[in-house]
Order: sequence, then structure tokens, then C-alpha cells
Amino acid sequence: MAVIDFVNTPNETHAQMKAVIKYIKNPRKTLPHLISGFNCDSENAYSNFVITKRIYDKESGRQYIHFTQSFSPDDKLSPELAHQIGNELLNSGYFNGFQVVHATHLDRNHIHNHFVVNTVNLDNGLKWHKSASDLAKLKEFSDELCLKYNLSVINNDPIQINGNKHERLLNGHYKAIQEMRSWKHELSLAINECRFVSVSVDDFVSKMSRLGYAVDWDYSGELDDVKYTAAVIDTCKKHSVSIEHFTENMKSFGHDVSWKYILEISAKPGINAPNEKLIFDDLKSMENYIETINSEMFEFTWHDDIHFLNDKGSHYVPDSFEQSGRYLPSSLRFAFNINLLNGVKDLPETVKIPKDTMEYKKMVLAIRMRMSMNFFTTRY
Repeated sequence: MAVIDFVNTPNETHAQMKAVIKYIKNPRKTLPHLISGFNCDSENAYSNFVITKRIYDKESGRQYIHFTQSFSPDDKLSPELAHQIGNELLNSGYFNGFQVVHATHLDRNHIHNHFVVNTVNLDNGLKWHKSASDLAKLKEFSDELCLKYNLSVINNDPIQINGNKHERLLNGHYKAIQEMRSWKHELSLAINECRFVSVSVDDFVSKMSRLGYAVDWDYSGELDDVKYTAAVIDTCKKHSVSIEHFTENMKSFGHDVSWKYILEISAKPGINAPNEKLIFDDLKSMENYIETINSEMFEFTWHDDIHFLNDKGSHYVPDSFEQSGRYLPSSLRFAFNINLLNGVKDLPETVKIPKDTMEYKKMVLAIRMRMSMNFFTTRY
């Protein structure tokens, strides 16, 4: 589910416009790779907006449009996917010619996109004017993007477009729920009822069977390790203020962290020298190496990578976990900085495994497979 909300605040001065752009790019709320510009340079968005207004002599009146696109905490999506969805929303045709700076915020329990739109069109100088019909279409397109990436959408009453009623996506299913004739809704109720009172896989299958559903759960137990590892990483992430601190906390739960710094060196044009890719175990040694490089001859870029090893010696990479963006080095660094600012509590002695992790997803997948194969038994 993604909710589109327009933020109504005073915005008749350049200073107010500059402040809102600074706000959505706040490093305490987002990361550099989660900021982008549409028809403008995100680094210089404020200057780009002002130049456009001056070209068309339209510096008075409303300066910008600010709206958000908020995703449900129940939707498992990475910050990178949320940002991609925001970019696709901007490419819907709705914002043709308008300059927009876009940032994805991670500072709340739900991921959300912020958009600041220049009210003067870069191509023709026309001021922003969108009708209620336009806004409804924008929200519908946002719903379509959610469905495209298997996220939930809001199923509610029809909306008005050009005076005519239009059903929202999946609105028929919503009506079926209201009229208590939705088998999908009954199934979801059965799953929720059983999963909160079951103590094992077999117990869950037995309880579902008593409600009239045959569940074929191909359970091997291997996901237990992945689920627990993900919970350990999340716990340590919330109680760490640095890479070293995070590594120590992970070790206290029997997990080793391998954090590598990768330096890629290439010769500048006109210089005959091979490209190099070097891997360092710590940032300081890499920085010392960089100091020895002749900057007139070579240029370099670097990034870091992280791997996890549990107490059984099994190796995990971030893609093994649901919502893997939480475990990217950039996301972890961002969390450490926030923890340092806010202060962290002592590391707990035990790790609580959250609900709705990969094990639960596998359970739902098994049930859906049964649904598609029409293997459900007759309801009691």
C-alpha cells in the first residue's frame, strides 16, 4: 500500500522553498543514493528551481508543491525499490516539464518518498495547476506500481474522475470482503488465526486442517538459520554505533562479520596502465594506500561489501534475507550514525525472532501453490 499525501504549508518565498528541499535531503533521514532529480540536478535543485522561475519572470506566488508517497510497514520492500517506484511515478507523464527533487526517507517505521515540485514548468513557463481528476489519476498510477511490485493497495470505495465513478484497483475484492463472500479473505483470516496459536510447523498444519484447509508445507528447516541470522543482524544494527561495535555485537551472538573495502584504480586518459581492483580489511589501510597513488596519473573509486558467517560456519549474503536493503553497508552505516546521535541501549542477552519473516512467507507460498492447483479440501 502506498498513500499519496500533499503537504500544505506556507510556500510563497524562496527561503521556504530552500528549507523544504534541505529537509527532504537531510542526511539523518535518507542516504545519498536515495536522492535524485527529475528534470533537474538534485545537488543544485534549489538553484535550478530559481533559475527557471527567473527565466519566465514568475518568482511570486506559490513556489513549490510538496507531497509524499508512504508505504505500509507490512510491505517488505527495500529503500532502493521504494526510490525506484518514486522515480517511476515521476515518469508517469504527470510531471512532464516540471522539475522535481525526490528523496526516500528511512527515519520512521515505514519507508516513504518525499517530492518537491517547482511550480513553474521548465519547458513552457506555465504554472502548476492540477485538478482533482489529475490527483486521482496520480494515486491510481501509484496503486498500479504497488501491484507491479507485489505490494498491497488500498481497496476502498470508488473515486470520482471527471464526474464519473471509477473502481479502485481490486475494489471488487474489497466489496466481496464487505459482503463476507471473499474466499481469499477467509483464507487470510484462517492463516492469521492459526499462525498466532501454533508452536510448530506440524501444529500449524494440523490447525489449518481442522479449519478445512489442506496445507502442503515443504519444510526442511533450513530457513530457521536464515530467519535467526536476520533477527541477529537487526538486533545488532539497532545497538551499534560503528562498524567495529557492530562486529563485536555480532560476535557475541556467534556470528562473524567480514567487512571489506574495495578500491578500483584506473589510469587517466592517455596513460598506459592496467586497471586494478584491491580489497582491504580495514578502511585505514586503504586510505594509507590511496595516499601513495599519483593523482595526476590515476583515479579511483571505492565501495564496501559485507558478509555474515553464523556459528555453524554457514555463509550468508544480504540477498538471502527478506528486505535485503536493510543489510547493505550503506544502510548499516546510516543506522550507526542515527544510533550515535540518539544513543543506544545495551545489547539484549537474547534475540527475539520477529513474525512475518521468510519462514512465514514460505508458508503462505505453499498455501498459494495449493490454491493454484485447486488442492483445497471442502470447507466444513
